[in-house]
This record gives sequence, C-alpha cells and structure tokens, in this order.
Amino acid sequence: MKIYKSIADLPSNIVNPIITFGSFDGVHLGHSFIFEKMSTIAQSQGGETIVTTFDPHPRKVIYPSDTTMSLITTTDEKIKLFESLHIDHLVILPFSIEFSQMSPAEYVENFIIKHYRPHTIVIGYDHRFGLNRSGNINTLKTYAETGKFDVVEIPQRKVDSMKISSTIIRESVKKGDIKKTNLLLGHRYKLSGTVIHGEKLGKKLGYRTANLNPISSEKLIPGPGIYAVLVNYDEFQYKGMLYIGHKPTIRENGSLSIEAHIIEFNEIVYGKLIEIEFIDFIREDATFDSLEALKEQIDSDKQSSLNILNELNITTQSK
Repeated sequence: MKIYKSIADLPSNIVNPIITFGSFDGVHLGHSFIFEKMSTIAQSQGGETIVTTFDPHPRKVIYPSDTTMSLITTTDEKIKLFESLHIDHLVILPFSIEFSQMSPAEYVENFIIKHYRPHTIVIGYDHRFGLNRSGNINTLKTYAETGKFDVVEIPQRKVDSMKISSTIIRESVKKGDIKKTNLLLGHRYKLSGTVIHGEKLGKKLGYRTANLNPISSEKLIPGPGIYAVLVNYDEFQYKGMLYIGHKPTIRENGSLSIEAHIIEFNEIVYGKLIEIEFIDFIREDATFDSLEALKEQIDSDKQSSLNILNELNITTQSK
C-alpha cells in the first residue's frame, strides 16, 4: 500500500481508479464492506483502489469547542488496518474549514474529478459531503448519468441484528462492552502507550503493573474496570489483565490510571511502547476495605482473565 499526505503526490497514471472517501474511524465492519466491493470492482476492471481519509477528524475542525469527541482509531492504527485490507493507495488529507465549505458540486468537480479521475466511486448508504454535508448519493448519480464515473452504494449492514456505526462503537467502548465493540469492529480494540512510573503498589500486592501513558490524547479510553487483554511488546504477545480507573481503595479523586499486569513477565519496560488488545470485560471498578481484600480480588481477576484468554487457543510468549 502506498501512502500520500498530499493530493498533489497522488500519481496521475493510476489505472481505472476505484475510490472512496471518509473519516473511517474504527475501520469497522461497515467500512470493510466498502473496501471489499472496491477490490472486487478493481479486479474485474483492471483497476486500483484509492481510499482517502482525513486528519484531523472533520468534527474536530468543524466543532473545535467540542471536547467530547474521541477516536476509536488513531491515524497510525488506521494505516495498519488499511494495509491488512489490501488497499492499493491511501491518501491522508489535512481537513480544514476551507475544505468543508466547498459546495457539493465544487467537491465533485474540483476535487474528485480533477484529482482522481475516478472510474468508480464506492460509498456507504449514509455518505455525505460538501458544505453542511448537503452532498449525497444523488449528487454523485447526477455525474454518473453524464458518464463522468460509475457510482456504487453499499447498503446498511448489521451484525447479530445490530447496526454498525462509529457512533455506536464509541458508546460500547465507553461502557466497557468489549465483546460488542470487537464484534462490530471486526477486529480487536487496541490501545497503545508508553510505560511510565507509577506508585509501585502493584509490586507490594504481588502484581507488577505497566502503567500506560496513551500515545494519543485523542484515543478513546474504555470505561473503568478490569479487562482480560493481550499485551504486544517487542514483537511478542503475552496474556494479561488491565485496570482502568481512579484507584478508589487507595486514594480519593485521583487521576485516571491505566495499568497492565502482564502474566508471567518480569522485564523492566519503563519508557517502552506496549500495545493492548482488549478481549473481554471482567468486572467494574470497586472500593475494598483493605489491601488484603483488594489482593484477593486481583487473584480472582487474574484467574478470570486466564480462563477467557485460554479459550482463544493462541500461542503467547512467556518471559
């Protein structure tokens, strides 16, 4: 997959471009139907697929005062997911107020046709573009009728009778509903961070933890609680459990802590980058009467995590 950070860098000799546009936050199952259709058309037409996404997310530019918007996937995570879907070309464009103010006609004529010369545009059923998001499938079909390009619309898809959307997935992440999140994504929810020094309480309890500082302040953090996770570090994968919360047993009104206990792992990893893959939710955060009671619960959490992780039948590393 070739990556471009400017529309000017996109080669002019791409054959029969099959294109799509969008934020694609999460690169979820609904999005994957679009990419699969693009690949099918490209194969039949001897064409190449081009996905265009935006950074920053359009909502952060159009509504800068809205601090509630967090991302399911960072740009780096999206790139990895696009690569796994065998996209030929990825264009990552900076989104701006000026760009958002193009009329739908300007968007199609001066942006899409001028720069992409598309053979086919593939979009989801709810795709909108241009000023006030007033452009839609009917706008594109007007140009298709004059032979400018073909248009293919992907209908709404569901999984287990559930709608698939980035908004729904964000809500499930906030609630800690990891099973639903992963089902709608079609891949595991991930969180990457640098390991920082903590309060060393885990060591006293017999559970060393890697305290995470997320690499992106925009990344959506799952709701408080204990999770069964896989931990990716130094090209190896380990079983683990993750705590997200404010440590109510040992302090009041503390800052949010994200702490991973990597099972059967004793390396010192301060300053190192680790990646968490969320597998399932174990329990909600709670306050305990003593550190002994907390330790007993952590023992139980570890066993619950292992029971879940052992069902995955995957080979993990132990050090």
